[in-house]
Amino acid sequence: MVDDDLDYKEWHAVHKQTGEVMEFDLFSIKEGGSWKKIFVKEFCSMLGLNGAKCTKVLAYMIEGMNTKNEFHGTQREVAEKLGTTTATVSKMIVALKKGGHIKEVRSGCYIFDTKSIQYGNVGNKIAVLRVWNNLI
Repeated sequence: MVDDDLDYKEWHAVHKQTGEVMEFDLFSIKEGGSWKKIFVKEFCSMLGLNGAKCTKVLAYMIEGMNTKNEFHGTQREVAEKLGTTTATVSKMIVALKKGGHIKEVRSGCYIFDTKSIQYGNVGNKIAVLRVWNNLI
């Protein structure tokens, strides 16, 4: 599903009193009793990264997360899959690490902090936190 047809939805929030409209994009996946939900562009902006390529890298990583909140893939593999450069992927990885949103478990394996992005349910969160807290 990670191509130009990612599950992005454009949303509008309207202030009830002033009528002011705020636009934002939402990336979400629901699979059975599990879920993933993030405001991708806003999250990238918070990391200091803008542009469609960075957004696409983050969405790809989130979509590829397993139930342990891990993403498996080297920077080269991600770049080749998305048709972008390893520099773009590297920028995203560095920004996520610097912000405390991911840790590298080993080469090509990253775990997302459940405070930022979580896959699954509360019981799953506890297991992921145990791994997260034991990483150096």
